[in-house]
Amino acid sequence: MAKAKEQGWLKEDLQPSDPVKRELLCKLLLRYLQLNKLAELKNIYQVDFQDADQITPDALGYVALATSSGILKIKGQDFAPGEAVNRSEAAIALFRTLSWRS
Repeated sequence: MAKAKEQGWLKEDLQPSDPVKRELLCKLLLRYLQLNKLAELKNIYQVDFQDADQITPDALGYVALATSSGILKIKGQDFAPGEAVNRSEAAIALFRTLSWRS
């Protein structure tokens, strides 16, 4: 956690036992890839999820980039931004992030 904060990947106040929600996972992975400046551009992103209106505006670019790049694959029509990710989903997304970077 300390290393992630030091590197700028984690800007949120998060404890090790806290669940990680999908929006936050997108932010963490794209910050790691140093794509946060692109993700934070306003009014250029859209997503086709049925619950897109539930994605917070500051996370929309992160979600759009993470899902369109294949880093985070979502089954179905809902993104469920407030849903906690399980270890498997997080591990797969991290693997794809590491593969995408190289």
